[in-house]
Amino acid sequence: MKKLLYILPLIILFVSCNEDPSNALKEEQFKTVYGLVRTFENSQIANQIGDITKNSCTHIEALELSTYPNPTAFGVTIELNSDSKQTITFSIETALGEKQFLDSLSASSYPSPIIVPQHESYFKRELYSAEVNIGRNSIHLDLDQIGTGVYYLIYEDSEGNSDCYPLAIQRYD
Repeated sequence: MKKLLYILPLIILFVSCNEDPSNALKEEQFKTVYGLVRTFENSQIANQIGDITKNSCTHIEALELSTYPNPTAFGVTIELNSDSKQTITFSIETALGEKQFLDSLSASSYPSPIIVPQHESYFKRELYSAEVNIGRNSIHLDLDQIGTGVYYLIYEDSEGNSDCYPLAIQRYD
């Protein structure tokens, strides 16, 4: 019995040290970002980083949605077309960056290296909900309260359509 009391703490220690720390992340609702379209503050497309075709987004072509700047520090402007007057919602959801994508992102050095950490906990937060008019709409989202990292902007409308768009937030504190 004494031997068991001595060995049991060692077994518990061994088992707890062998747990994969990323298991907690895998069990939550995280989606992975494999690539994003990098845009400047004037909405011009700079380049594509990573493989955007692997992202879990459907790309609704009729929306002609663009987000800029991406990566951003404190806010993002979204432009989209709407073929009807409807209510739209934008939410932000934490995501994990695929290693090769994050390496490519940090290798991109204009205007400075883009370094974003992986998230340790999941959240999804609504940022905007309002009615939009027919035609081109421009929406600015304030991201001051959102930390550095890789995210998905989630688009949903009152007609049942939804999509997601990868976004990186980086700040130099």
